[in-house]
Amino acid sequence: MNTFYLFLFLLAAGLNSTAQILLKKGALAIASVLSGPEALAVKAFRAFTNPFIAVAVILLATGMFLWIKIISRIELSRAYPINIALTVIITSVVAIFLFGESMSVSKAGGILLILLGIWVTLGA
Repeated sequence: MNTFYLFLFLLAAGLNSTAQILLKKGALAIASVLSGPEALAVKAFRAFTNPFIAVAVILLATGMFLWIKIISRIELSRAYPINIALTVIITSVVAIFLFGESMSVSKAGGILLILLGIWVTLGA
Protein backbone atom coordinates (compact mmCIF):
# COMPACT_ATOMS: atom_id res chain seq x y z
CA MET A 1 0.00 0.00 0.00
CA ASN A 2 1.50 3.32 -1.01
CA THR A 3 1.77 6.55 0.98
CA PHE A 4 -1.14 8.18 -0.85
CA TYR A 5 -3.57 5.51 0.36
CA LEU A 6 -2.18 5.63 3.88
CA PHE A 7 -2.90 9.37 3.82
CA LEU A 8 -6.44 8.66 2.55
CA PHE A 9 -6.99 6.18 5.39
CA LEU A 10 -5.89 8.76 7.96
CA LEU A 11 -8.04 11.42 6.35
CA ALA A 12 -11.10 9.15 6.24
CA ALA A 13 -10.60 8.10 9.85
CA GLY A 14 -10.07 11.73 10.86
CA LEU A 15 -13.31 12.77 9.15
CA ASN A 16 -15.22 9.92 10.77
CA SER A 17 -13.75 10.61 14.19
CA THR A 18 -14.47 14.33 13.95
CA ALA A 19 -18.03 13.51 12.92
CA GLN A 20 -18.43 11.21 15.95
CA ILE A 21 -17.15 13.92 18.30
CA LEU A 22 -19.52 16.47 16.76
CA LEU A 23 -22.44 14.03 17.02
CA LYS A 24 -21.64 13.61 20.72
CA LYS A 25 -21.53 17.39 21.24
CA GLY A 26 -24.79 17.76 19.33
CA ALA A 27 -26.43 14.96 21.30
CA LEU A 28 -25.43 16.61 24.57
CA ALA A 29 -26.82 19.92 23.34
CA ILE A 30 -30.22 18.51 22.35
CA ALA A 31 -30.62 15.76 24.96
CA SER A 32 -33.64 17.47 26.54
CA VAL A 33 -35.30 17.86 23.13
CA LEU A 34 -34.87 14.17 22.35
CA SER A 35 -36.49 13.11 25.61
CA GLY A 36 -39.26 15.72 25.43
CA PRO A 37 -42.89 15.25 24.39
CA GLU A 38 -42.54 16.70 20.86
CA ALA A 39 -43.44 14.65 17.81
CA LEU A 40 -40.73 12.65 16.09
CA ALA A 41 -40.67 15.07 13.13
CA VAL A 42 -39.99 17.99 15.49
CA LYS A 43 -37.21 16.06 17.22
CA ALA A 44 -35.65 15.17 13.87
CA PHE A 45 -35.83 18.78 12.70
CA ARG A 46 -34.18 20.02 15.89
CA ALA A 47 -31.50 17.36 15.64
CA PHE A 48 -30.61 18.10 12.03
CA THR A 49 -30.65 21.87 12.54
CA ASN A 50 -28.20 21.59 15.42
CA PRO A 51 -24.92 22.94 13.99
CA PHE A 52 -22.80 20.14 15.47
CA ILE A 53 -25.03 17.45 14.00
CA ALA A 54 -25.36 19.23 10.64
CA VAL A 55 -21.58 19.48 10.24
CA ALA A 56 -21.19 15.85 11.35
CA VAL A 57 -23.57 14.72 8.60
CA ILE A 58 -21.54 16.68 6.02
CA LEU A 59 -18.29 15.12 7.30
CA LEU A 60 -19.80 11.64 7.19
CA ALA A 61 -20.92 12.19 3.59
CA THR A 62 -17.47 13.49 2.65
CA GLY A 63 -15.88 10.50 4.36
CA MET A 64 -18.16 8.17 2.41
CA PHE A 65 -16.87 9.50 -0.92
CA LEU A 66 -13.31 9.18 0.31
CA TRP A 67 -14.09 5.64 1.46
CA ILE A 68 -15.40 4.77 -2.01
CA LYS A 69 -12.07 5.94 -3.45
CA ILE A 70 -10.16 3.78 -0.97
CA ILE A 71 -12.13 0.58 -1.53
CA SER A 72 -11.96 1.00 -5.28
CA ARG A 73 -8.23 0.20 -5.01
CA ILE A 74 -7.74 -1.68 -1.75
CA GLU A 75 -9.28 -5.04 -0.82
CA LEU A 76 -12.28 -4.48 1.43
CA SER A 77 -11.08 -7.22 3.79
CA ARG A 78 -7.93 -5.15 4.42
CA ALA A 79 -9.39 -1.66 4.15
CA TYR A 80 -12.36 -2.01 6.48
CA PRO A 81 -10.49 -3.22 9.58
CA ILE A 82 -7.86 -0.51 9.14
CA ASN A 83 -10.46 2.23 8.75
CA ILE A 84 -12.50 1.11 11.75
CA ALA A 85 -9.39 0.64 13.88
CA LEU A 86 -8.01 4.10 13.10
CA THR A 87 -11.42 5.65 13.75
CA VAL A 88 -11.71 3.89 17.12
CA ILE A 89 -8.24 5.00 18.20
CA ILE A 90 -8.64 8.63 17.13
CA THR A 91 -12.15 8.94 18.58
CA SER A 92 -11.15 7.34 21.89
CA VAL A 93 -8.12 9.56 22.41
CA VAL A 94 -9.95 12.77 21.45
CA ALA A 95 -12.92 11.86 23.70
CA ILE A 96 -10.57 11.57 26.65
CA PHE A 97 -9.45 15.17 26.20
CA LEU A 98 -12.72 16.77 25.07
CA PHE A 99 -15.24 14.95 27.25
CA GLY A 100 -13.04 13.87 30.14
CA GLU A 101 -13.63 10.20 29.42
CA SER A 102 -11.45 7.82 31.38
CA MET A 103 -8.36 5.99 30.14
CA SER A 104 -8.11 2.70 31.94
CA VAL A 105 -5.37 0.14 31.63
CA SER A 106 -7.73 -2.12 29.69
CA LYS A 107 -8.68 0.69 27.29
CA ALA A 108 -5.01 1.56 26.71
CA GLY A 109 -4.24 -2.13 26.19
CA GLY A 110 -7.09 -2.38 23.70
CA ILE A 111 -5.74 0.57 21.74
CA LEU A 112 -2.29 -1.04 21.65
CA LEU A 113 -3.83 -4.29 20.40
CA ILE A 114 -5.71 -2.37 17.70
CA LEU A 115 -2.43 -0.74 16.62
CA LEU A 116 -0.83 -4.18 16.47
CA GLY A 117 -3.75 -5.38 14.35
CA ILE A 118 -3.27 -2.49 11.91
CA TRP A 119 0.43 -3.30 11.66
CA VAL A 120 -0.30 -6.98 11.00
CA THR A 121 -3.00 -6.12 8.43
CA LEU A 122 -0.70 -3.73 6.57
CA GLY A 123 2.04 -6.34 6.50
CA ALA A 124 -0.25 -9.10 5.24
